Amino acid sequence: MSSLKPPIPKKIPEKLLCHEDLREDPWHWLKDADNKDVIKHLHEENKYCKSILRSNEQLEKTVYNEILAKIREDDRSIPIQDGCYWYYSDIEKGMHYPVYKRKKDLACEDHEVLFDLNAYAKDLSFCELGAFDNSPNHRYLAYSIDTQGDESYTISIKDLSSGTLLTDSITHASTCLEWTNDSQGFFYCKLDDKKRPTSTYYHKLGSSQADDVLVYQEKDERFFVSLDKSESQRFVYICTDGNNMSECYFLHASSFDKSLNLIQERQKDHEYSVSDHGDEFIIRTNLNALDFKLVRTNIHQCQMEFWQDFLPYQEGAFVEGFLCFAKYLVVQIRQQGIPNFLVYDFKLARFEPMTWQDEMFEIDILYHRDYASNCLCYSYQSLRSPGKIFNLNLETKKREIVKDRKLPDPHFDEHNYIIKRMHAPAEDGTLIPMSTIVHKNFIDQRDKPAFVYAYGAYGDVLDADFTKYFFSLLDRGFIVALAHIRGGADLGQKWYHDGKLLKKKNTFTDYLACVEHLIAKKLTVAGKVVAFGGSAGGLLMGVIANERPDLFAAIIAEVPFVDVLSTMLDDTLPLTTLEYNEWGNPNVKKYYDYIKSYSPYDNVKKQAYPKMFILTGFSDTRVTYWEPAKW
Repeated sequence: MSSLKPPIPKKIPEKLLCHEDLREDPWHWLKDADNKDVIKHLHEENKYCKSILRSNEQLEKTVYNEILAKIREDDRSIPIQDGCYWYYSDIEKGMHYPVYKRKKDLACEDHEVLFDLNAYAKDLSFCELGAFDNSPNHRYLAYSIDTQGDESYTISIKDLSSGTLLTDSITHASTCLEWTNDSQGFFYCKLDDKKRPTSTYYHKLGSSQADDVLVYQEKDERFFVSLDKSESQRFVYICTDGNNMSECYFLHASSFDKSLNLIQERQKDHEYSVSDHGDEFIIRTNLNALDFKLVRTNIHQCQMEFWQDFLPYQEGAFVEGFLCFAKYLVVQIRQQGIPNFLVYDFKLARFEPMTWQDEMFEIDILYHRDYASNCLCYSYQSLRSPGKIFNLNLETKKREIVKDRKLPDPHFDEHNYIIKRMHAPAEDGTLIPMSTIVHKNFIDQRDKPAFVYAYGAYGDVLDADFTKYFFSLLDRGFIVALAHIRGGADLGQKWYHDGKLLKKKNTFTDYLACVEHLIAKKLTVAGKVVAFGGSAGGLLMGVIANERPDLFAAIIAEVPFVDVLSTMLDDTLPLTTLEYNEWGNPNVKKYYDYIKSYSPYDNVKKQAYPKMFILTGFSDTRVTYWEPAKW
């Protein structure tokens, strides 16, 4: 064990007053990223961390190699046909990033390298690819890069006919980018001074960013702006979302036209998204439909009063999204946590569900560019299987495997692992589902160590999909559990609403109920459970550390959102106003009091805590570094 002592930053009391409630924050000064003492302290934290972990270096290398053995280091993505080209990417052994390519004939070895991200990132400490879109005429490539980790991207344009970069450079962009069909320019979303995507511009090739045309400006700080292009390539949609409200506009994509067409103005608690088919808009909406439904309307009569049910609302059937083809519509739904596809044949005018053999699995629609195609590309996997990628012929219903994700590890056998769905009774009697996996050699062993992962926020669904690092735990006798707690939408929107705002504590008690259920079933024992969560799931980690430290051997908190009250009172941060409808606005006293009652930083106690591993990112704009640093 290291003799290095943990760094203790100095205390500079800061008095924070709100609603006549006075809080003192002795480490408020850590928010100053330009303070050399702050940087010094963070370096000391990293030095201490490395010192503590040094005794595990050999185990770390062993586990790293086990995980690496399950990663195909030389791999190719599924080629996607777009016009006369097939677009794909290759990852070569020893390389960190893909190389993006295209070819006209899949059977031919000749190919064109579009972009080598390895070469670009060679001398960078951080590199994240955002947009990556070829122009409709296939001559230009628009791509954006974040080199700081702050989600602020710079867009560049490559002329693929000559292989040279244009002088165009667009800074402070989000990841959204959509070309006009004439390939003369594109729409993009720009970040404001708080790094929020609040405006849409049109950029014409060969021009300066200063000459870009403002197409839409969002004035309500509770909303963010995004872009989408319809599968038919007919329209570009400008979408504004925030605080459980949506508002969408459409532009004709053929060439630049600044004229905005409103589909339906925003209203409280109404969320919707849109695509088009023929002379109709198809809209996913939660209007009188908590778990969403589909409606249709003529493109010239797109306001709400003209909407007609297409896929009527069914309670408990969560409509997650849909994809339009010329002849078919594919809807992704989830019932009782189990995903499925509904296929609609426009000629036969009926929906048909697909059938599956397994009890627990995950499926995802993969991106396609051919609107006229009858082929749906989707992935299928489970906790124990990396799965396969299929092409489904929507006309004949025949499925073809186009990629088997077999692992390169010759010792891996998915049949060695047992997966099971179980339910834990929560404090209020609600049954909380858990997806579990265990090695068959340890199935009858009592009091196994357990690894319990959860998220539980923003209505995100926790997919029970294949996770490579689980198996280093499973092969050492762990049981791994995914807790599908309230706050996520694993069982639909009611499940989400029952774990947000003034019901947020259900998220925390649900997780503890899952852990206690594993103990009651003698699958593990108190003090042998490792908890893991990140971001909003890191908030969960902070709460359970305060409330039930006795249950855990260790807690891993990745970029944890733990100073909830201070952050939600700071509307200069990028996400604060957007998230009032998730956590509540603490400028309103009832939300202030409720958030304060669970905020991990405000509720640290003088008690024994389990071992904890806390990670943060200095440039992270979603969960700022000072939250975990102060905690």
